[in-house]
Amino acid sequence: MQVKVLSEGDNTIALLGIGLSYGKTSGLNFEDILKDTASNQNLLETLHKVSLNLKDLDGGENKFLRQIPITLDITAAPLFWWKEFDTYKIGTTAQSESTMHSITRSDFDLSKFETNDMNAEGREILSKTVEKLNELRQKFLTEENQSEKKCIWYNIICNLPDCWLQRRIVTLNYAVLQNMISKRKHHKLYQWRYFCKTVYEQVKHPEYLETQYLSK
Repeated sequence: MQVKVLSEGDNTIALLGIGLSYGKTSGLNFEDILKDTASNQNLLETLHKVSLNLKDLDGGENKFLRQIPITLDITAAPLFWWKEFDTYKIGTTAQSESTMHSITRSDFDLSKFETNDMNAEGREILSKTVEKLNELRQKFLTEENQSEKKCIWYNIICNLPDCWLQRRIVTLNYAVLQNMISKRKHHKLYQWRYFCKTVYEQVKHPEYLETQYLSK
């Protein structure tokens, strides 16, 4: 599994919004606070300190986190992990490698599945499944009857193990990311622990996440 931050929005827009609530930016537009002046620097530093006090407060107090978008490239993550990731759908958009459209384009082999934590027995079971999937794929490729072809394809989809690896480009925001890390940082799945640590190390503003969890 690999996780890479592709893009990340600046937190200045979010700070501008916070300033409105405290009457500090009401007379300013976005271009004003981007000017490199001492007063602007002092204002942004003050608002940043305010944001740190708000970041862990619910009830809408930390809604500024939803205004900081971030896009991730998540590669070689198993379907069983993606199922848990999908519980955080609020404020996220994802595009993925299509299982439905591309599943029969190449042979199945163990490198396309998550096997790191499998023992010999698990690998043996998966190997037999992969062998059967390749048999179905060959039937799919040679079958001319469209009705039977669709049935074979359906058999492949239904029997695809949850350890199948998939890549997705995911756009979310800091609020979603903060929730993920707080809930999953010590998860028994190593994929979650890796995800939390790797994202934390790459983002521009780790101070909005859980800054102490890596030492726990």
